[in-house]
Amino acid sequence: MNNGYPPNFSPDEFSCKCNKRYCDGDSPNPASTRHLAWVLQRVRDELGGKAIHINSGVRCLEWNKQVGGSPNSYHRKGMAADLDVEEASPEEVGDVIEQLMDSGKIPNGGLGRYPTFTHVDLKHRPSRWGSND
Repeated sequence: MNNGYPPNFSPDEFSCKCNKRYCDGDSPNPASTRHLAWVLQRVRDELGGKAIHINSGVRCLEWNKQVGGSPNSYHRKGMAADLDVEEASPEEVGDVIEQLMDSGKIPNGGLGRYPTFTHVDLKHRPSRWGSND
């Protein structure tokens, strides 16, 4: 068993990328991080099984500061991921996530569009920002 994670994700993929310089890497909210993994599994399935790479998942306070994250970032709560998808553009990924959110197939939280990656989070309200330009 994969600690309740979906088959294509593991807890380590969401660990803080500070490499244990400032924290133990674990999520402060394991249940929410696990839920996020299941949301991303749905995205992966909708994209035809294309591999999702988590660039940034959980962030400790110090690592979040170093990467320029918002002080109230959902990464700090273990409820956000920045990702890229093998063989899919950030625009395509963002469009799929937005369609899934709008249809109620995944929680309608945060979606950030960036030129090289896509941000998704489990905010309790819809939030959209950025562009893929």
